[in-house]
Amino acid sequence: MKGAVLLLIAFVGSTCVGCRQEDGREVRPQNAVDQSAVWTNDTRTLEDGAVITRTGKGEIIKTSGWQLPVPLPNEEKYHATTVIIQGRPVKVLNSPFFPQEKLLVKFPRVTDDGDAQYKVTQIIEFTDEQKKPYCYQFFAEDDRPVYSGVTTYFSYRDDDGDGTFETLGQSCSVPAWVN
Repeated sequence: MKGAVLLLIAFVGSTCVGCRQEDGREVRPQNAVDQSAVWTNDTRTLEDGAVITRTGKGEIIKTSGWQLPVPLPNEEKYHATTVIIQGRPVKVLNSPFFPQEKLLVKFPRVTDDGDAQYKVTQIIEFTDEQKKPYCYQFFAEDDRPVYSGVTTYFSYRDDDGDGTFETLGQSCSVPAWVN
C-alpha cells in the first residue's frame, strides 16, 4: 500500500511541478547526447567514441556507462519500501528531486534515429539500504507542442551492481544484486 501511495505522490508531484515555471526559463544541461551521431543498424558511435546499442526491448546499452545529464542535490531525503526479490523481502530507498525549473534534456530515441528533447519535471534516485544507487528515473514531458504535458519515463540502471549505469530504458526495476 505504501508503494502505491509513493507512486501516486510521485506522479501527482511530477504533474504539478511544471506549474511552478513562472518566467519560462529552462535549464540546459552540459552532458547532452551528441545529435550528430547516426544509428547504423542498432548501434551508434558518439562524439566521445562511446558506442551505444539498442536492444530491441526498449533499452539502449552503453557499456562505458551513462552520465546523468543533470547534477542532483547533495541533500537527499529517503523513503523506504520493501519489495520481494526472488521470494525474499528487500528494503529499498528512493529519494525524489523536483527541479525548481523544468530541465531541458536530450535522450537517444529507442526506436528512431537521433535524439528527442524533453522537459524533466522530476528525478527519483533508487538505492539499496546502504544507499548504493541502482536506478535514476526521470519523469519528463515531450518538448514538441503536440505532445506537451504527456509524461514520459526514462531510467538509467545499474543492472549488475558494478556502479556503472549501462542501461537506458523506461522501467526502473530492482535488480537481483540488491540485498
